[in-house]
Amino acid sequence: MTAKVIAVAVSTALLILAAAAFILLMLMIGMNGVQERKATPVFIGYLLMVGAVVLISSTLSGWGSKKLATRMQWPMLAAGTLSVLTVSLAGALALVAGCFLLLVVLGVQ
Repeated sequence: MTAKVIAVAVSTALLILAAAAFILLMLMIGMNGVQERKATPVFIGYLLMVGAVVLISSTLSGWGSKKLATRMQWPMLAAGTLSVLTVSLAGALALVAGCFLLLVVLGVQ
């Protein structure tokens, strides 16, 4: 069971990192022409936010899949798949919302 929980956590982390790379690309395209002095704190904040979201999401996904498999008597494949998909989607949405929040708080126009 432990190896399956770790696999779920790693799968979640990889999906969120893929989404984070795409969001970073869109952020760089969107911030084209912004002064470096204003852009640097946004990118540093974004990278810190990505690290926090990956750690929290992968931990939550592993824990949730284990609880779902034991309490509901589901096979680990179904519980892990559901956990990876829902937590990865929530993590990606948190990154998008955090990205917009960073742009608003730091006053990038």
